[in-house]
Amino acid sequence: MSRVLFGCAFVALIACTANDVRNVTYPASGATQGPAVACGHVTHLRPDPTQDGLPGLKLGPLWLHAFGSSARSARIDFVAGHPTKVLIEGEAGSASTVELRGSNCSSGRPLRFCYAAALSECGLLGAEGRSYDPATFERAGTAVQRLDASSGYPGYMLFPKPGLYEIWLTRSGGSPEPVARAVVAVR
Repeated sequence: MSRVLFGCAFVALIACTANDVRNVTYPASGATQGPAVACGHVTHLRPDPTQDGLPGLKLGPLWLHAFGSSARSARIDFVAGHPTKVLIEGEAGSASTVELRGSNCSSGRPLRFCYAAALSECGLLGAEGRSYDPATFERAGTAVQRLDASSGYPGYMLFPKPGLYEIWLTRSGGSPEPVARAVVAVR
């Protein structure tokens, strides 16, 4: 009897760990918290031809830049209480509007974005360099950032704490299924 129970437990363990991360349910734009997501490995960077070959994170028609010039994987330095500058460059000639979303892999909480002319437009008031508590980053900005895929955007991702984050891209007004996804380590 114990062999049967052990066998069943082993099969269940294998089934749980073999989940394909592409089959996860992504939190809706208004969700305050989704399920924890099995994000997988940190995404490798690629040389961005529009930035003299500097490493960037390719996400559909977008390039994200927040990494050192010798970085090989999507690892972002975390400074507690401060927004994280992540530059976004679109591909020239791309005629689509896209939506950028993200979530913390361990909690499922949505990642918030601030791609506006000023931090104050995202609910972050005060002088540049001011420190904020994590709860502020979890309600400031927007959980769905709409972008013209052919433009460039200076702005911020509002990581409330270190950890793994999944970032994904969908077509604006289209299916909520991601057209591109990446895993970023915030450390």
